[in-house]
Amino acid sequence: MNTQQIDLWYFVFGAAALQGILLFVVLIFQKKGSQFSNGLLAFLILIITSVLTERFLTHIDFYRVFPHYLFLSYGLWYLWGPAFYFYIRSSLYENIKFSKTDLLHLIPFLVYIFVNSEYIFVGWSAKISYLDDFVPSSETNIFALLIPVLLRVQTIAYLVFTGVLIYKYKIVELNGSKETRKNQLLLLKIFFVAVALLQIYDVYYLVMIKLGQTGRHLLKNIRLLITVIINYSIAFAAIKYPERLFPQFKKEYDKYKSSKITDDEMERIKLSLINLMIDEQPYLNNSIKLKDLSEKLKVSQHSISQTLNIKLGISFYDYINKFRIEKAKEILSSDDKDRFTLLHVAYESGFNSKSSFNRAFKKHTGFTPSEYINSEINVSNN
Repeated sequence: MNTQQIDLWYFVFGAAALQGILLFVVLIFQKKGSQFSNGLLAFLILIITSVLTERFLTHIDFYRVFPHYLFLSYGLWYLWGPAFYFYIRSSLYENIKFSKTDLLHLIPFLVYIFVNSEYIFVGWSAKISYLDDFVPSSETNIFALLIPVLLRVQTIAYLVFTGVLIYKYKIVELNGSKETRKNQLLLLKIFFVAVALLQIYDVYYLVMIKLGQTGRHLLKNIRLLITVIINYSIAFAAIKYPERLFPQFKKEYDKYKSSKITDDEMERIKLSLINLMIDEQPYLNNSIKLKDLSEKLKVSQHSISQTLNIKLGISFYDYINKFRIEKAKEILSSDDKDRFTLLHVAYESGFNSKSSFNRAFKKHTGFTPSEYINSEINVSNN
């Protein structure tokens, strides 16, 4: 690769760094969409911009004027994985808050700072001397190999966590249609897949340079350019079309803004509710109230209500009726269904009247109980 080609690459990186700074500022002051998510995305852009800036400044020997930026940008990559995970998570759920345990995500970055403290925490002249005396070793250095390998392992781990988060996410009814939310989720999935494919290329790049393959600078520049394109694209989408990325949560959820319950706690309550419904079937009690579940789970009524509204987008009675309808469908699909009247099915499913049974059945299935029975008959005949 000749000097002109190299200069062209650095011109591209310098221009991309300026664009990254602009995107960072716009995202920080962006009022549309989720401000918390925008902040995390701005941090992702800041990390990439710092790497681009370091590349450009080092190329023009700016490190002799201000050597303190060296080493820091590479260390920031250890924060990219956690920031990416929390960005996707905050785009899926509204009530995301950082807790003290989330500080554990900083450990890899702090370890990196500690390992490189010999350079990072010394003065200007000492850094210049260190750089002037630095001679790359041709021998295999286990430590030099371990740093990039651990970074890739960490990034892959966060990709797995993020993938599980997306896979387990259930679309609930928000302001707007489920179809809108499906499109929003699709964009996040595309972002995730693009990052995952980039990580595969990154591993390939690491293997190639450790094998001493030629063209390593080209591979490195291509990797950084792809990273820029992926992250800047999602940043542009968040700025230009926030409604395509972020759900519009129901206004009644505003009453939970002052709540101290965390997302993890709501996840635990949700799982406890599911286990309770499966194991004890409290929905069969036609007079069950929110207070009853609160006493069984030893969780406040407010916390259960908030969990149902935010995590499932459903009220307490709709949640109970959902299980009752499944029970009714089970009875109506059994071999003994002809022996039962609809009133009997309603009572056996936990409803206290035929009218409430009919309304709930229609709401949850789109059919009346009679229509459902007829459709089951037609399916069995075919």
